[in-house]
Amino acid sequence: ETEVGKSEFAYEKIVTVAETRDYFVFLFSANHAQIYDKTHLTGGTTEQFKAFIRETVGADVVFVK
Repeated sequence: ETEVGKSEFAYEKIVTVAETRDYFVFLFSANHAQIYDKTHLTGGTTEQFKAFIRETVGADVVFVK
């Protein structure tokens, strides 16, 4: 949710989750991805979020340098 609006999607639509030093990237298809800044996550730690994503999506988070 941002000042512009609220976006909702089904986690099962995520194909791959990538992680960089500063961001998480949810890949939905070859043409669609969403990027999330780690500094704006709320409700837990980065590690807790990664564990939640692994469990929900059913795939590991891939780290990209």
